[in-house]
Amino acid sequence: MKLVKFKRIVNVSNQSYNSGTGQYTLTTSAAHLLNVGDTFTIMNTVTSMMETVTCLAGTTGSTVVFAFAWATAIWGSTFYVYNFPAAFSGNSEIETHNGTISTFQATTTTSSGTGSHNISFQFSNDKVGWITVANSTPSGTSPVTDGFALQAPWMFVRVNVTSIVGTGAVMTVSMAGERM
Repeated sequence: MKLVKFKRIVNVSNQSYNSGTGQYTLTTSAAHLLNVGDTFTIMNTVTSMMETVTCLAGTTGSTVVFAFAWATAIWGSTFYVYNFPAAFSGNSEIETHNGTISTFQATTTTSSGTGSHNISFQFSNDKVGWITVANSTPSGTSPVTDGFALQAPWMFVRVNVTSIVGTGAVMTVSMAGERM
């Protein structure tokens, strides 16, 4: 069984390292929608592995600050974020599906009160034409979650986010299956 979390990519236009604090500052080409304490994934060129780090500063703007053990170890001009805040709308990155039996789950949590989300799970075999197979629109006291099972061998899947609502609302989306 394999679990895949849906992600969004944030493009980086500049990066710098402060050896005194051991912190990186990334300047993004658009609002990254990260809050202090959110985690995201970057490529470590020393180990050639993806590593998860925590946002220390730079709330939702165009800069993000985080601590990292390697002074010159960031690679590439993008980083991955595995949650979707209330300010996000649009498509997630495309994930490979390849499974015959899969489950999908979307959960929205809030810092207080009720929350909701309105998303579509879209599938394709060519990454051009997308078919909405399921919608998720739960609402209520946090956390709110919704899911479904699918027995169809689509090649690709993405999530289209229409809205995420609630105080401090953040949504995560995952899929699980045998052959992902």
